[in-house]
Amino acid sequence: PHPTSTMSGGIRKGWRWAVAPESARYYALYPRAWTVFEEPVAGLRVTRTQLSPVLPKNYRESSLPVCCFEFLVEDLRQAATCPEEEEEEEREVRIMFTLQNSIGEKATSNRTGHV
Repeated sequence: PHPTSTMSGGIRKGWRWAVAPESARYYALYPRAWTVFEEPVAGLRVTRTQLSPVLPKNYRESSLPVCCFEFLVEDLRQAATCPEEEEEEEREVRIMFTLQNSIGEKATSNRTGHV
């Protein structure tokens, strides 16, 4: 089957992306931007921060399509517990990151537009 046949609304069905759009907030103050995902998984908050480097008096390199990403994962369950209560079990979080291919869909091997 065609690779995009496993997609629903541009999202791979196997990824089970069920984050409600209203649970994500995007902020930007160039050269920084951040997105806060409130509970994409129950009891977690994920904040993705990005920085686009700006080099003073260097327009050429400052305009390169590069940025740095940092992820912060917060366990909201810990904030809600009292110190006297027994600790919650430890959680393991993995982050997968993908970007839309900016040079065109045909340049990718799986034709989804992501690299």
